[in-house]
Amino acid sequence: LQNAAASGVGRLLTQVALDRGVRPIRLVRSNQSAERLQSALPGPPVYLTSDSNWKEQVREALGGHKLEVAFDAIGGKAIDDLAGVVDDGGTIINFGSLDSNMGTNIYSLAPNNVALKSVSIMSWFRLTEDEKQKDFELALSLATNHPALFEVAHEYEFADFQKAIQHVSSPGKTGIVLLKSPV
Repeated sequence: LQNAAASGVGRLLTQVALDRGVRPIRLVRSNQSAERLQSALPGPPVYLTSDSNWKEQVREALGGHKLEVAFDAIGGKAIDDLAGVVDDGGTIINFGSLDSNMGTNIYSLAPNNVALKSVSIMSWFRLTEDEKQKDFELALSLATNHPALFEVAHEYEFADFQKAIQHVSSPGKTGIVLLKSPV
């Protein structure tokens, strides 16, 4: 299960899953995100967390299979909601949080014995060189075999770095903001 599946990382997770023969269930917050995601990466189901019955829709999509892992990039209440869907002993892997989200209610994890793990760029630096090399190989494979996943929102000259920073945090931004090297 992927929360924020229309995000850049969400689309990469979808492709990695598909390449490994896993059919993800994808969650988004808006119709616009669902449409954009389905046109960019058709196939696996997409559900709106704004629908009051999205959890039931996910259960139905599972077709009786257990839900052992959920990925989340939103944090806060989204983790609480995912904890109610993940099966007993499952894991939620969080890799981000929106500014507007308050903390997770730790008691939402207990009823289903759900583990919460966090991933950040800082934890990546602690990996072994072999693990990092495998990650680089995966990134190169994705870029080579699926270049459309790396949508560019805009490229800025290095001198315009402040405009680039503003663009990164602008509402509705889609794609990667690139900063060109002066060399």
